[in-house]
Amino acid sequence: TYPDGNEEVLSDFSLNIKEGAHIAIVGETGAGKSTLVNLLCRFYEPTKGKILIGGRDIKERSALWLHSQIGYVLQTPHLFSGTLRDNLLSVKPDATEEEIASALRLVNADEIVSRLPDGIDTPVGEGGDILSVGEKQLISFARAVLSDPKILILDEVLSVGDEFFRKKSLARIKEMIHGGSTVLMVS
Repeated sequence: TYPDGNEEVLSDFSLNIKEGAHIAIVGETGAGKSTLVNLLCRFYEPTKGKILIGGRDIKERSALWLHSQIGYVLQTPHLFSGTLRDNLLSVKPDATEEEIASALRLVNADEIVSRLPDGIDTPVGEGGDILSVGEKQLISFARAVLSDPKILILDEVLSVGDEFFRKKSLARIKEMIHGGSTVLMVS
């Protein structure tokens, strides 16, 4: 149940995902796919039941621990005010220049950076408004890659992003699937 509602959005739902698995969660609009992602990322707390990672309830873990384990690229990507660098360092404050450059290269977001007036130190505006949706998704994806997550969640990223994002990110998604991360792709 959402905090502002009374109707159960998900009920009698159980899912067990093995470490390193890659799965797709597919369903119609309104079926609860994004709700599931929001619960797993702990943007919402379950009103009933539990979510376990490694056999332990995520409520027992700190938000910092959880977000160090999960990388996510959401349907509507969110960038923080500040520079592109600030956005990337939000997940790994001690990242080196090479780690940042590598994450950008891996998702082909280095092309975006090369077009910006101050490169990686360009302010992205409120919510990243100087970038297209696809560009924001690539930066969000680079941020997820930089965090080197054990769990990667991709929520409707290929259906909402522009052609630029779809072409540039699909190869990297396949690479991460084969790299040992547990991957949940929602469509």
